Amino acid sequence: MTFLFLILFKLALLHPVHLTVTNLEYINNQHAFIAKIRFFKDDFTRILNIKYKQTPDFKKKNKLTTQLIKKYLATNFILYINGVKLNPDKFQVKDYKIEDITLWVTVKIPYRKPVKSVKIQDKLMMDLYFDQRNMLIFTYKKVQTAYTFTKKHNTVKLNL
Repeated sequence: MTFLFLILFKLALLHPVHLTVTNLEYINNQHAFIAKIRFFKDDFTRILNIKYKQTPDFKKKNKLTTQLIKKYLATNFILYINGVKLNPDKFQVKDYKIEDITLWVTVKIPYRKPVKSVKIQDKLMMDLYFDQRNMLIFTYKKVQTAYTFTKKHNTVKLNL
């Protein structure tokens, strides 16, 4: 009976939901978009390991982990402003921290010009799980809206 309880307890700790949550907000006084992305730490570690054959160390800040995060975001979180794709080299990984089973990544994306339209392609973790869902909350000035992305529907365009 105790053994069965331990197995059920361990299974309850696993997360059967494959989900990322991103808050993308334009901060006027910083002239930048700030993206705060929440991953399940084990999933994100796994995808970086599979794609780049490297294991990140999220417990302490280091150049390798920052480079792996930036490299992954460059191909899986793509922004177009006013019809122009933003250069992922400009993305600045400002912070990453573990909270329980999740990993929070904060990225600064400098942008100084007026924004008329935004196109967001969110393919985070979709190459790992067929049932992956990504939620996005987008805020620009007084506009705030939310989207859910799937493998088939991973892009949204907003006219502001």
